[in-house]
Order: sequence, then C-alpha cells, then structure tokens
Amino acid sequence: MRGLSWISLPADFDMKLTLHIGNEHRPSESMVQRLGEHVEQVRLARQVGFDGVSIGNHLSYSATA
Repeated sequence: MRGLSWISLPADFDMKLTLHIGNEHRPSESMVQRLGEHVEQVRLARQVGFDGVSIGNHLSYSATA
C-alpha cells in the first residue's frame, strides 16, 4: 500500500466501512425532507456495500438545535 509502508497488515486484512450521517440541520429546513434524504443515504450505502451506518446525536443549545 503506497504511503503506508510502515504499517504491517495481515494478508487477510478486511476493512469495514461505516457511513456516518450528521443529523443537525438549520431550523428553516424541512425535517420531513431531511429525514427522507437520510433514508435515501442509508439505502444507497447498503446498495454499494457499506458494512454499517451510524447517526450522530448530541445535545445542543445553539440556534441550530
């Protein structure tokens, strides 16, 4: 692997890919539309072979909460 010659990986190394979806949106955005976009992102991730999907969530007191 170019650029990672200092890393020794086993021949059977299997990398897993997870899509992380951020769920903070502006108050002016349609939550219904954004949720639909997230559903489509998950469908596409499954279709192209991602191993997992995670959705971030944390408490925010800012104007974007």
